Amino acid sequence: MVRNQKNSRMHSPDQEYLQALRLYWQNEKEGALSLLSERLAEGKSQQPHPYYRLWIEALADDQDESSLRILQRHIQRNINYQHPTWIGLYALTGLIHYELGELEAGRILLRKLERHGADPYVRELSLVLGTDLSDDDQLQLAKGLIKTSVDYFVLRRAALFGVRQQDTTFTRKVLSTIDDRIGDSPLQAEIGFHKQFSAKQFRKAWQFARFLRESFPLNSQYQFYFAYTSYLIDRNRTALEEFLKLNRRGQEGDPDVLCMIGATLLQGGRKSMSDKLRKRSEYYLEKARLRLKSQGLPTDYPQELLLRLHDTDEVPSSGRHWIVKLSAKQCYELYHKPEHRIEYLHRAMGPYVKAGDVCMFVSESRVADSDDVGIWRLNAIYKALTDPEWHPTHRWQTVLKLQMRLEVSIPLEIEGNQKDRLPDDGPHRYGLYEIDDSALVWIEDSVRSFTLDDQSFAQVFAELKLARSV
Repeated sequence: MVRNQKNSRMHSPDQEYLQALRLYWQNEKEGALSLLSERLAEGKSQQPHPYYRLWIEALADDQDESSLRILQRHIQRNINYQHPTWIGLYALTGLIHYELGELEAGRILLRKLERHGADPYVRELSLVLGTDLSDDDQLQLAKGLIKTSVDYFVLRRAALFGVRQQDTTFTRKVLSTIDDRIGDSPLQAEIGFHKQFSAKQFRKAWQFARFLRESFPLNSQYQFYFAYTSYLIDRNRTALEEFLKLNRRGQEGDPDVLCMIGATLLQGGRKSMSDKLRKRSEYYLEKARLRLKSQGLPTDYPQELLLRLHDTDEVPSSGRHWIVKLSAKQCYELYHKPEHRIEYLHRAMGPYVKAGDVCMFVSESRVADSDDVGIWRLNAIYKALTDPEWHPTHRWQTVLKLQMRLEVSIPLEIEGNQKDRLPDDGPHRYGLYEIDDSALVWIEDSVRSFTLDDQSFAQVFAELKLARSV
C-alpha cells in the first residue's frame, strides 16, 4: 500500500506545473513563466526540473536566445553538486545548448554525464545529440523516457520519436502515458494534423485543426492551422475571419498572415471580383510583399498573386522551350486537382528557366527498349512568368502559369533516354531538358499525328502552337 502511494506521487506532477502547462498550451506564455518563477523562487519543490524544462521550451518557441543564455547561467549557479538533482539540472543546460544550435558544446557536456544514463533528462539529451546511435539504441532511450518521468516535454520527445520512426504502437503507448500522468493534451491532435497535412489529406487535417482551435482558442499557431486548412478546402469565409483575427492579434506584422488574407480574398472572388474586393486584396498582398522584402525573404508568392490580381501575368515568349519530367505522383496530382489549384505553380528549376520560357510537362511511361526508344507522355504546358528567385529553404523558385492541361496525355517517342547517359549536374538535376526548334517541330508532328485520329483532340495542336507564340 505504501509502495502504491509512493508510485502515485512519483507519477503525479505538481498542480502548479500542470497549471503553467495549460497556460503554455493556450499560448499565454507570460502567465506560465510568471507562475514558474514564483514557484521556483519559493524553493519548495524538490524536483524543479519540469519547471525549468517548460521554461526552456517557451523561450525556444520564441527564439529568445538572450533569455535562454540567462536561464542557462541561472541553472548553473543553482546546481548543488552534493545533491542527486544536479544530474538532471546539468542535462537541462545541455538542452539549452541544443536549442541554441551549439551542438558540440552539448555533446561535450553529455560526455560528462555518461555514468548517469538513467536520468530522463540525460536520456533526452542523448536522444537529440546522439547522431551515431542505432535505431535500436534510440528506441531504448525513448522507452526509458516514459518509465518514471512526469515532464510533458520529455514524454512528448518520446512520442515524436515514435512518429518519426513510424512506430505506431510505441507512439500510442506514450500518448496513453501522457493521458494518465498529465491529462488531456494537444499532442495527439497535433500529430494527427501533421500526419494528414503531409499526406495532403486537407479535410482530415482541418478536422484536427478545428479541434485544436476550439480546445485552445488563444493559441495563435493552432488558429493558423485552422485558417490555412480552411483556405485549402475552400472554406473561404471561415479562413478570412480567422486570418483577420490573427492579423489583429499579431499587430499586423506577420507577412504570412497578410499574404494569406490577400490570397483568401482573391480565391473567394475568383468567379466575379468587385473593384472593392480587388483593392482590398491588393492592399494586403502589397503589404506582405514589402514586409518580406524588408526582412530579406522571398517575395515570389505575393508577387504572383498580385500579377494574377491585375491580369498582368502575360509575358512575351522568350523562344526557349523545355521538357520537364514529372514523377508518377506529380502527374497524378496534375490530373486530379481542380484547375484553379494548378493554374500557378512555384517550382524549383534552378537558375535555368527564365521568364517567357515554355515548359512541357511530361511523364515517362516506358524507358528505352532494345531499340533505344522510350515513351514519354505530354501532360500539360506551362509558361514561366518570372526569372528564378532564390528561396532560403526551397532554393531557386520559378513561377509558372498553366497554358493548357491535356485530358488525355499524348505519347512521344524519345530516343536514347537511358539514365546513365545523363550528366549529374546542370538542368538535368531538376528534370529539365532544353529542346531546340527541330525537336519542337517533331513534338508538334507527334501531336498532330495523334490528334488526327480523334476530332475531340482537334484543338490540341492549335493550343500548342498558341503556347509557342504568346
